[in-house]
Amino acid sequence: MRIGILVCLLSGWCLSSLSAGEVTLVSDPQSVVVRIDGEVFTVLHTGTQWRKLFLNPVTAAGGLEQLAMDVTHPSGEPGLPGSRVLICRDFAEVRLNDQPTGKLAQGQVVEVREVKRPWLFVPEANGWVHEGDVAPLGSTVTRVIQTAPQKGLDRQHPLYYDHPHHKGVWFSVDEVNEIKFWNEDGRILPVSTKIDVEKGEFAQLTQVSHWLSKEDTPLLEETTTMRFYADRTMSFDFELKAQGQAVHFGDTKEGLFAIRLPNSMREFSQGGPVTNAEGLTTTAQCWGQPSPWVDYAGPVGQRRLAVTLFDHPQNFRKSRYHVRDYGLFSVSPFGEKAYSNGAQPEAIVNLEPGQSLKLKYGLNVRADTGNNSEAKAAYERYAGR
Repeated sequence: MRIGILVCLLSGWCLSSLSAGEVTLVSDPQSVVVRIDGEVFTVLHTGTQWRKLFLNPVTAAGGLEQLAMDVTHPSGEPGLPGSRVLICRDFAEVRLNDQPTGKLAQGQVVEVREVKRPWLFVPEANGWVHEGDVAPLGSTVTRVIQTAPQKGLDRQHPLYYDHPHHKGVWFSVDEVNEIKFWNEDGRILPVSTKIDVEKGEFAQLTQVSHWLSKEDTPLLEETTTMRFYADRTMSFDFELKAQGQAVHFGDTKEGLFAIRLPNSMREFSQGGPVTNAEGLTTTAQCWGQPSPWVDYAGPVGQRRLAVTLFDHPQNFRKSRYHVRDYGLFSVSPFGEKAYSNGAQPEAIVNLEPGQSLKLKYGLNVRADTGNNSEAKAAYERYAGR
């Protein structure tokens, strides 16, 4: 029995089925950390230095077990996961001989050379950080944000960085009163973050944000309820309410609920397969098609991971998927003409002041076993909650 467990851990297969229990929210001044059984699942970033809110990183289960195996091998080329971790707290404490010796900044990538759970030794800090403050990059399905990316890299390079407005998991769309919020020409300003359920089988928060007009006044008030489940599913209930003027949503492919995958998972970089609920495969076939779900799998470090996006049957129309071979993956009810390459007429959405549009989407992360029944089961759990 012990040999069998060891073999499946080393192969990565069992990492998808590790038991999960309590979900916990930890609030920092500019973020909320979501943990599952003490392990970082994701981080909601609410700082006003960003043009919109987003969640980054997002991790699969078993990351710390994989890290314990990865520390025996150098990380190698910059940009590869190896034994590198992402700091997930606003400032993560470093300790040595049971005394605090410094802090590491959120978003910093550091190498781990020893694991004595729950502590991880970071040579460059000459001290230990707590496992609940980091995300192992070898189990992370969002690319690390680069504020000053290196120029001139080949597209296959691990640090190649395009579309800087693609940040983790986010919610925005272009052509809202001719403002391109997706492209971050417009700004979505956080107003309040309220934790509704701090811990349990799921945790929940409510986020209120303002989509600002060209005059920097509220154009839309977004109220989003986010739920985080122990099976590493996120569910989002969005309400967009028009404020002091009519709001016009144009026909565009640039939206709406999205994730940007790490370079290694990109279909053109030996990532995939990409499949949908109807059995279509590849980004080329799944792009622009309505479907209850689309699944995007690929390698991350020593593992194969999968991300599934969910449409919800209660949305006002079926959504279509903007899924690309370079790692962009999104779903949107807007863009009937854009997604059908002109075969369908424009599907404009208008809101008068005080009117609201409600939408529901979800996301699941897990180890990839090559079995689409797992994506289907994850969708059914999501839709039935």
